[in-house]
Amino acid sequence: MALPARTTSSAIPADWLPLSDVAARLGLSERSAQRLALESAAKGRARKGPLPGGSGGVTWWLSRSIDPRLARVIDRDTRDEQDRVMLSERFPAHLLDRAYRKARWMHRWRELVADSTSSSKVAATRIVSEARAAEGPAFKISVRSLELWWSAYQTPRDDGRIRGVEALVDRYTGPSSSSSAIACCPLPVACTRSPEAIDYFYSLYHTTLKLSVAQCHEATVRHAEQNRLAGQEGWSWPASYSSTRRWLAETDDLSTSCLMREGGSYWSRRYMRYAHMDYSRLPVGGLYMADHTRCDFWCWWGRRQLRPWLTAVMDIRSRCVVGWHLGPEAHQDAILSALRTAFRDWAVPRELKIDNGADFASKLITGLTKVERRSLDRKVAEGEIRYREDNVLCDDVLRWGGITGELGIDLKFALPFCPWAKGPVERWFGTFHAYSKALFATYCGRGSADKPEAVDEVRFGRRVKRGVRIFDPALVPTMDQARETVREIVLRYHHRRHRSLDASPLAVWHTAQSLRRADDKALATLMSIRGAYKVHANGVTLRVGAGTVSYGAKAACLKKLRGREVLVSLDQAEIGHVWALDAKTRRIIGRLDANEYIEPGVDVDHAREATAQVKREQAQIAKARRSQVKRTRTANERMNRDHRERVAELRATGTDTSASCLRASVPSCLPVRTGFEGVSIPASVEVAPPPKSRYDDVDFASLRLTDPGVSEDDDEDVAFSELRL
Repeated sequence: MALPARTTSSAIPADWLPLSDVAARLGLSERSAQRLALESAAKGRARKGPLPGGSGGVTWWLSRSIDPRLARVIDRDTRDEQDRVMLSERFPAHLLDRAYRKARWMHRWRELVADSTSSSKVAATRIVSEARAAEGPAFKISVRSLELWWSAYQTPRDDGRIRGVEALVDRYTGPSSSSSAIACCPLPVACTRSPEAIDYFYSLYHTTLKLSVAQCHEATVRHAEQNRLAGQEGWSWPASYSSTRRWLAETDDLSTSCLMREGGSYWSRRYMRYAHMDYSRLPVGGLYMADHTRCDFWCWWGRRQLRPWLTAVMDIRSRCVVGWHLGPEAHQDAILSALRTAFRDWAVPRELKIDNGADFASKLITGLTKVERRSLDRKVAEGEIRYREDNVLCDDVLRWGGITGELGIDLKFALPFCPWAKGPVERWFGTFHAYSKALFATYCGRGSADKPEAVDEVRFGRRVKRGVRIFDPALVPTMDQARETVREIVLRYHHRRHRSLDASPLAVWHTAQSLRRADDKALATLMSIRGAYKVHANGVTLRVGAGTVSYGAKAACLKKLRGREVLVSLDQAEIGHVWALDAKTRRIIGRLDANEYIEPGVDVDHAREATAQVKREQAQIAKARRSQVKRTRTANERMNRDHRERVAELRATGTDTSASCLRASVPSCLPVRTGFEGVSIPASVEVAPPPKSRYDDVDFASLRLTDPGVSEDDDEDVAFSELRL
């Protein structure tokens, strides 16, 4: 191998490179390049020579054979053009343009490092400032990014060539040999998705198993890799999970995915378009809508403060609140109270739309439980039960149709988990909460953002200034005072002009042409019916509030009706007695008093509160009973119990040494080593051997003994125990 001449640069062979070029191509610092030159000089692959260009200096020259990255490139322009064409087929134009701009500033940085005596970081800082001024703020560049670009640019491939501009394309890390590598087709496509792979991904994603995107992505990558190894063409899926997430967010049809993963019921509630309801075509008093809401103010109920519940019934055409009830809880008794006011003071509707809650869908109101209603719908669908032309069941399935069934009201249930299905009532609740903010001093807001600062001081009267209490606890209203305020809110709403009606709700109500009315006495009796109950030995037992109460244990009118069902009428304001009615003729059988005495004037709300208090006390008693010390009556009982516990503990631990325990089990013997095993010290006194016996010389094994009376030919031997020697 020829060495470069020392005098002229024209004599330098093409297989040798100056130290600066070697350091730039290998990405080495000046000190590392000098060390490499010294190591190569010992092997005859480096020697000092004149600087390139004949400037008169001396530098190290290294052979290209010391590193594959220094191999001589033939027709570099042709290769760069081929690489550019190949990259243009694999990546978008804007990403490829950005990669070439990165490469241009990176090469300028390396040239500046090679031509100047400044350090790499100083040169990088200068290049960064120039690039930001030339490219603008959209081009992100820093000293650290230049170093990372150069490291990625110089990373070798399997064939020994550097990756080059390909490694500078955004969101591309190049092919990998790991198991999570991109399963690509024979074409040089890195980040594309084939139709076969997309269909396979959606076959996993669009199932009721509700597999996550990560699970579907990993399964698709594995399946694509298996098909690629099997030689099947057309399978391509990127290994990057984040790219799959972005692709799915951009291209996925959320409605279709919801239908395939969640089912038709959930899809209809979320994506099905609802028809616009024109309530102006409804007759006044024809459709009622009922729902609950929790009030945003505190009031006194007995000895404690609570946020009451408001149950409202609204006429949809006129927007009049025809019935309401304010109480401590939301239950079916509150619904009955609101419906009683609406049916008695306003009108009986033809249709009633209610919520799907258990209190609205109770047997008392609808005549059927949810299980019975589903079974009836199934029988009607299968043809076991059919309807007449007037929409009445032909078969006598029900004798008691509930409050709505007896009044001939067509009951409709709103869609579950859809507040907009009861839009008019929900909108009025918003108006009611706005009135509550202005009329109640204990208004607590719809959320933490609307909560007043002094609501706790108003409730408990804590803030005192100079001995004078600023907030008076008397500002907290009682339940009766809150009901009066709610009544004022409802009256004000009825006389206020409604924007959608272009009139007040009360004015629209007075335009009614026909209203359904019911007799006051008959309606009061019907609204007090609690349902059909079977008569047993203690009368009838019905649920009042949160507990059960029995009536008519001593009533003579129920003795002949034992085992049959009767209708029970209960007044919510007086639960001390009920009335029994015949289930078929609807005639009064008699009055039934409670089996346990109840004070006159006790209503359903007080019964519910008392039942809840009793349950809390029973829970406290049970907790105290579990934690209290067990008492004994006599000392003998205490001694016997302690002895049994002590014996059981000893037997459980294996330390019982009683006789019965010793007989039942054999102790295990463990050997103890003394260290003198196999050692025998001779005795100081000799022990004389035992005297010799006269039978020592007799061979009993060969001796044949026979009985004198037995011949020698007889094979039967005489027992050794019978010998007499």
